[in-house]
Amino acid sequence: STGSTMASEVTHYEETHHYYSVVLPFLYAPQYTSVAQLTGRNKLYNSCDDVEKLANGLILNDTITHLNLWGSNIGGKGTLSLVSAIPKSSTLTFLELGWNLIPTDAVAALCESLQHSSVTYLGLAWNDLGVEGAKHVGNLLTNNSKISELNLSGNDLKIDGALHILKALESNKSLTSLNLQNNGINSTQNISNMLKCNNTLSTLNLRANFFSDKGVEELMEGLKHNKSLQSLDLQNQNITPVGAKSIAHYLSLNPSLKSINLNWNNIGEGFQFFIGALSSNLTLTTLHIK
Repeated sequence: STGSTMASEVTHYEETHHYYSVVLPFLYAPQYTSVAQLTGRNKLYNSCDDVEKLANGLILNDTITHLNLWGSNIGGKGTLSLVSAIPKSSTLTFLELGWNLIPTDAVAALCESLQHSSVTYLGLAWNDLGVEGAKHVGNLLTNNSKISELNLSGNDLKIDGALHILKALESNKSLTSLNLQNNGINSTQNISNMLKCNNTLSTLNLRANFFSDKGVEELMEGLKHNKSLQSLDLQNQNITPVGAKSIAHYLSLNPSLKSINLNWNNIGEGFQFFIGALSSNLTLTTLHIK
């Protein structure tokens, strides 16, 4: 039939392109699509009435798995419209709400609704969550066993906000990927403590938090006790040859790490430390240094 043919085409498109752009009526025609991408360029979705209609459609739809509202300016009212729909969708697993300026009260309501949802990927980047918003996300991670990927980049968490996330991860057993890029987290001791306890996280993005060499040394100390992390992004820090030596020593111990990105640092002559480390390392497959 035409419906099954279109569904097959959409499935193929999703597998090869990850997203499929649709308009609101398609949410009421579940045989047609499983991915809804409604980003900021879709001005139709920049009013609370439109988000409310979207939420109603989400409740009725039984095939939507991905919902991308990045940069759609939904704000607090739009987020609250989605809150009641999220737990009622048995198929929604991917929820992208980055760059929507979601206030703290709406973040709290969202995190509460996610406790009862099927969502496994949550994107909250560039929402200026701060410490209070991070507290609600930390509570979510403490009590949620389904979310496996979390993007919190660009939220001005600082170390006080990050503490709520890191503390939750000491006991969380579901999160495998965490993006804390560009959050002004200039201390790594608590990240190190988390890594000593957590053996679920496999991908950690700490790019552009501007750690010192001492911070890098603390981070490597935590990684020595970790058996799950496979990918670490340390781009754009303040790593000098001193910090490079700490990283190289860690790599020489044959850790679980398979990929590390050290681009845009000040490693310089510290590159020599990696030569000896890599001669004995049997696990690393990707090393970025430029």
